[in-house]
Amino acid sequence: MPLFEGIVIVFHAFGFLAVVVVLWVMGPRGDSSVFTTFSDNGWGSVGLSCLVGILSPIITLIGADSQCHLSEELEDAAYVLPRAMVATATANYIMGFIMTLTVMFTLGPDDDAVLDTRLGVPYVQVLYNATNSYAATMVLTCLVGLLLTCCLVNNITTASRQLWSFARDGGIPGSRWIARVKPRWDVPVNAMTFTFIVTTCLSLFIIGSPVAFALLTSLSLTGLISSYLMAILCIFAKRLRGESFP
Repeated sequence: MPLFEGIVIVFHAFGFLAVVVVLWVMGPRGDSSVFTTFSDNGWGSVGLSCLVGILSPIITLIGADSQCHLSEELEDAAYVLPRAMVATATANYIMGFIMTLTVMFTLGPDDDAVLDTRLGVPYVQVLYNATNSYAATMVLTCLVGLLLTCCLVNNITTASRQLWSFARDGGIPGSRWIARVKPRWDVPVNAMTFTFIVTTCLSLFIIGSPVAFALLTSLSLTGLISSYLMAILCIFAKRLRGESFP
């Protein structure tokens, strides 16, 4: 796993540079109107449209806690884990900000054409507008798809560790099987298998109804943020009262 993650980090950096350089060099140029032009996308209110649309990008702000679920597998976790979280968040927030500005300035003159693209996904149309080549667009799209697949591997890894922790404490049905780790194995294979199967089944929702799938992901995201808020408020309340932590 450490070797795989090292390869992914290198691939992530070079993939980011490849997409950004292509858009900078070959993409159409926008002006300052990208910061002043707003659209409600049929919601009737720019504010409401912003609140609905922010659900997707805000997930990038809650991934830094994924390392916490693997803390038991770290040496000197109290020292390594916080620094890994800060370093990961800082690096990716900077890269995400650069990519956001790049895409905004290379959308081209017709935003509606990008949103209503026949290619199915707006960012693919942005890449095609920059390259004017189906082959180059396919290569860059496959690059992005491969990086997203690596993200899925990380999501399965962190979710399975959290599931295993609950199962170890007997907190879910089937805990004995899920918490089982085979001798000489360093990973909870049963928890990973269960997580993968459930995730795959839930992903099939998009075949029947993209709206239902979007609702499912929105509910999970809202639940995550709510759980963070409750934990933060509890810690904040204990600090205000001067109470010690367990």
